[in-house]
Amino acid sequence: MLQLLALLFAGGSAAAGTAATVAAVAGLAGSAISAAGQIKAGKAAEEESRINAKALEAEKTMNAAVAKQNMNRRIADYQQNISANIAQFSIGAGRADKSVEAFMKAQKETLGKDIKAIQTQGYLQQQADTVAVASEKARGKGAMTAARIGASTTLLSGVSNYYTTKGN
Repeated sequence: MLQLLALLFAGGSAAAGTAATVAAVAGLAGSAISAAGQIKAGKAAEEESRINAKALEAEKTMNAAVAKQNMNRRIADYQQNISANIAQFSIGAGRADKSVEAFMKAQKETLGKDIKAIQTQGYLQQQADTVAVASEKARGKGAMTAARIGASTTLLSGVSNYYTTKGN
């Protein structure tokens, strides 16, 4: 288009050379602008990923606190139930009865199993959260790397087109 306008207004081969130069420079400038846009998009994706990773780290901390609360709640329930059962047994057969001992032992074993299950679930959740944080950070780095590669390719293509156009 620029070449055609240059030929129409200047009328000659010198104008064609000028038009080619203008077109080549415009193409190179467009490539630079596009590359800058790619870098900017990569930085934005990296920043978004950093923010998401921070949120996931906060969620990881919260999940650890919830696991501790669940464990403490289960222990408190156990203690309350044992107190109630001791009071009930005191009225009836008495605390020294073998069936009462067996019941109390079973309750303690159940508490141990429940605590272990809560701890295991908490551990697994912590591991999943750690992987999610690392994955999010890697996603951001990958987006920035892709943006840099894309920008480099765009610039190299623009330079190549510049020399090809300018050479004509």
